[in-house]
Amino acid sequence: MSTPTLAPWKGVTPIYLGNPSYTKSGKTYKAEPSGLTIYSDGGSKWLFMVSDNGIVAKAQLPSSGSPTGTLNWLINPTPDEDDKAYDYESVTFANGNLMIGVEGDRSEGSSKTSPVVKRFDQDRTSSSKPAGDFTGSTWTLNGIDFGSATNSGMEGMTLVPFGSYPSNWTGGAAPHYGGIFFVAVQALAGRVYVYDLPQGGGNSANVNPLNLGTSASNPLQVPNPSATSGSKPLISDLFFDGSSRVLYALYDGEGNSQVTAKDYLQKLTISTASNTTAANALTQAWAYELPWLDCEGLAINGNDLYISIDSGSHPGNDGIFVLPGLLSKL
Repeated sequence: MSTPTLAPWKGVTPIYLGNPSYTKSGKTYKAEPSGLTIYSDGGSKWLFMVSDNGIVAKAQLPSSGSPTGTLNWLINPTPDEDDKAYDYESVTFANGNLMIGVEGDRSEGSSKTSPVVKRFDQDRTSSSKPAGDFTGSTWTLNGIDFGSATNSGMEGMTLVPFGSYPSNWTGGAAPHYGGIFFVAVQALAGRVYVYDLPQGGGNSANVNPLNLGTSASNPLQVPNPSATSGSKPLISDLFFDGSSRVLYALYDGEGNSQVTAKDYLQKLTISTASNTTAANALTQAWAYELPWLDCEGLAINGNDLYISIDSGSHPGNDGIFVLPGLLSKL
């Protein structure tokens, strides 16, 4: 089978980093790549991926420069590829460990489920779980208006550290996990919910959207990407880049009545003013239409852009790619 490829963009050719897979009892299980994040641990940088079908995986990045080919992925097998309790859609790094977002809102009969965040310790490794293991801390995210939508739960999540948002949103002090969580859901285009997760302690908790004070309501409004023709694409992932203190939003156009069949990358700044409103909290710096479809996850490392592709029922270019130096050309 040939190596998946993506079309060059802005003069940069994407490099294929692999699509985590494993074989069990004669059957090969491949990831359906979704959320990405990059974190530092033990002096090394790691790329972490979560998958729609319950696979999680991590790979160490080069100590200098950009990856030049397929990475060595450490893979946790899926507990059950058909169980939507393992529909991992997003991941972010917070206060030393990872937070993994489970989509939720899977209609089962007349009921729906809320999105869930699970704490994951990347150092709690074993022979069967070389990527790490869950700690037991979970948070159910309440207060999301799904309306009549089904299958439209959490898609993107990122930690925004204290100092990068209005400090009065969290009473002038840093939350336990060092910041607040921005969450995007499929059911609501152009909106980002804000949560402050209390210390988990290995327990389960229900969390409501954060009260942002008298000036701002929750969720926040996200400007429609200027590259669109007026339709509202849906956010598929979020990534806050701590080095530049900006927020990136990835959009996956799925071709239904709510979205456009095009994907976009958007750069946003976050206001830190105490009188920030839901309408002006996020300001677009730029937006571009991407030359690829089915973009599900992104991460930033310096000027390198990491993208995950999940083609669903028509796989071809599934996997994780890096575009070295891409951001310096935008």
